[in-house]
Amino acid sequence: MIARGKELFDEHKCDDCHGMSLKGDGKLAGSLKDAWKHAVFVHDISNPNYLKSGRRPEDLFRTLSTGLDGTPMNSYAHLPEEDRWALVHFIRSKFTKEFEKGEFETDVYSFYVPYELDTDPESPVWEQAKTTNIVLRPLSARRDAVEVIRFQSVNNGKQLAIRLRWKDTTKDGFVENRGDVFRDGGAVQLALGDVTLHTHGHNEPFFGMGNRGKPVNIWHWKAGLEETLEATEDSEYSTGGVDMDALIFGGTMTNPVVKLGTTQQNTVEELNGEGFGTLTPQPKDQQNVLGYGVWEDGEWSVVFLRDMETAGKWDANLNKEEPILVAFAVWDGKKEDRNGRKVVSVWQRLNVLKENATQQGG
Repeated sequence: MIARGKELFDEHKCDDCHGMSLKGDGKLAGSLKDAWKHAVFVHDISNPNYLKSGRRPEDLFRTLSTGLDGTPMNSYAHLPEEDRWALVHFIRSKFTKEFEKGEFETDVYSFYVPYELDTDPESPVWEQAKTTNIVLRPLSARRDAVEVIRFQSVNNGKQLAIRLRWKDTTKDGFVENRGDVFRDGGAVQLALGDVTLHTHGHNEPFFGMGNRGKPVNIWHWKAGLEETLEATEDSEYSTGGVDMDALIFGGTMTNPVVKLGTTQQNTVEELNGEGFGTLTPQPKDQQNVLGYGVWEDGEWSVVFLRDMETAGKWDANLNKEEPILVAFAVWDGKKEDRNGRKVVSVWQRLNVLKENATQQGG
């Protein structure tokens, strides 16, 4: 069946768009347009995680039989059923990755623990915390995007911690005197106010930084600041308070911490937004989210930590009885991500469990 599928793949010139590897690098891939004359991105169908209409044999058979209206992907219903199944088997034989299950929109939980919390990504507190895989999608189509982020959360009634983990083959942090280096990053976004997911009228904010009248609270971590802050602290300690900015960096304005553009000496910046172009850092005295990130063996592990009491009206209320809407974003420095160039999740429902509370249904 696979050999027959390859014959049909070649015969119908499927490689012109999909390429022989099925990674979307065919000779026509860069010139395709949809029915509205918009450029079409040919996805890598060797990765089952990218198949929006399904990866199962019956899903692929349906796509081949119906085509995708409005796109250059035509229907092949004119082929005998046996030939369509042969194509299905050939396509699946070219899969290069295992399917990684993830949720698009679900309930996630912050579990109560009777321990002190900190920002250590390797703390034993995470060993028993439930992990939920959340699907990420790029705001602009790309190849080899981060596909899944692993979410965990715990709280002790006074503080709430979130650990995010995602695969990244390279560690991209801040480099002094280099404007062409883009940093890895991750963010937690929380909806403000009494909003719920998919009630009548859809009163939730837009998951991409909110929208007018529906603000969001964002905790933004960027790679590279940990090492810079630690080096600065070590220098100050070893010199008994000598002005190391002037001695090492040649003055305050060349201090890497200053160039990172943060609002305080912390690895997480707390911001608010009401849509694209409105992102605003909170005042320095209200920056109350701590964080720390570690990259090891091709994976980032980042912890965010905040008091559950709010510091101001622009902080998300972590003591709500109702679920809090939460979404996530990841920036890949190797892909030159910055600002709105990123991968994001849609809204999830964060349930903050109190002492003696249990997860619904489990």
